Amino acid sequence: MIDEDTRFMVAKHLSKTRTQRDCTILFKDAADRAISKPKFIFADDCFAYRKPFNKVFWEYGEPTKLIQNVGINSRKTNNIVERLHGTLKDMLRARRGLDSMEKTELLLKGWFIHYNFFRPHH
Repeated sequence: MIDEDTRFMVAKHLSKTRTQRDCTILFKDAADRAISKPKFIFADDCFAYRKPFNKVFWEYGEPTKLIQNVGINSRKTNNIVERLHGTLKDMLRARRGLDSMEKTELLLKGWFIHYNFFRPHH
């Protein structure tokens, strides 16, 4: 997940699947790291987002809104996170030896720090 204003990565989760459990882990990580509660979360139309989103972000007061089915032809897009994914894929293409989840998770943790604190954000 990425913050639209600061362009900082807020949360990450490495998985071979995109299940409700995976989404819950990602959303909890984002909620724990965020300085303030987001007003909106923009996402593609993945079926696995709705229940975990409600579980993590629903509370009294001004609720966070999940806006799905965003994309190139929509008024709101998720281009920022898609660009983040592209940057990550470009970095991974040149790497060898990511034959385990442990190695990949370690690389992802380091890249998270690099992306947020060393790479310029325009």
